[in-house]
Amino acid sequence: TLPPARVADHPRERYLPLAVVSSAAAAGVHAAVGPEHFREQVLFGLFFAGAALAQIGWAVLMATRPSRGLLVAAVIGNLAVLTLWLITRTLGLPGLLPGPEAVGPWDLCCAAWELIVVISAARVLQSDHHVDLRLPAWSDWEPVARIGTLGSALVLLALTLSGAGA
Repeated sequence: TLPPARVADHPRERYLPLAVVSSAAAAGVHAAVGPEHFREQVLFGLFFAGAALAQIGWAVLMATRPSRGLLVAAVIGNLAVLTLWLITRTLGLPGLLPGPEAVGPWDLCCAAWELIVVISAARVLQSDHHVDLRLPAWSDWEPVARIGTLGSALVLLALTLSGAGA
């Protein structure tokens, strides 16, 4: 018989790796589509560069110097970016985008990763305030986090090779 499946002892083991990987993947999207947005309008390009830096910076800090404050920042920051994305896809931006932008594969994937960051960070925040927030060792990651890591890398590669526009 097979041994029983290991169940994570704490939401940190289940959700923190997903948040870190998803933030890095979202940063990859913003970095990849940033040049196209710079050509459209410098302000847009600066936003995408800033988002990429913030998301990869958060992932690095959460992996090396974790804190509840960083988790709160992830929830607020990613919700803000998701809200802006929804507005640009439904209404446009007065004075900048006269109408809604088209929805494409890059932004759908990025929005999904940002939503995973929000949900995962919120789940860790809901746990015991005194828990150790260090990123677990790879060997302690839940299978879904390992699969999510590989899947995220493959999706970024596929988007890059597909030639899909931002």
